[in-house]
Amino acid sequence: MQLISSIIYIIGIFYIGYAGIKNLGYIAIAVGSLIFLIGYFFVRAHLMTKTFREDGLFKFLYMIFLQVIFLSIPSAIIYFAAGLFS
Repeated sequence: MQLISSIIYIIGIFYIGYAGIKNLGYIAIAVGSLIFLIGYFFVRAHLMTKTFREDGLFKFLYMIFLQVIFLSIPSAIIYFAAGLFS
């Protein structure tokens, strides 16, 4: 699972870098964060299922929302750094 997560993280980095070079807009940061979130789910799948079972759907969606916000920080850094090369 760690290998799959690393591959998805690398795909996310390349996507955000490409979006920054091509200046695709700020929505690319959110899409990159969602790609990172998929990699996060692969590593912590047991935590996701436990949270969904014990705390319910709204807590699970709240956790996804917070992760997208937190993962948009490195996405934005990569986006704007790649934008310097366009």
